[in-house]
Amino acid sequence: MEHEVQFKIYKDKNLAKYLKENSYWYRDLNRSAENLKNFLSEYKKQKRNENITKVNGAIDTLETVNSIFSILN
Repeated sequence: MEHEVQFKIYKDKNLAKYLKENSYWYRDLNRSAENLKNFLSEYKKQKRNENITKVNGAIDTLETVNSIFSILN
């Protein structure tokens, strides 16, 4: 992997963690530095999905609390 690509990834601890969790990206990043764009877009997609999942969980919790309060009244 080129030093510039390594520097960009390991500068951000979240990117480094994502790379360790999805180690198949090492192969692609070693082949070409141009794959960094693909790596970053996949990272952003995953983070977006995580955020959506967290928001949906919070909404479900609020709906449950609302249902409990409506039953108590």
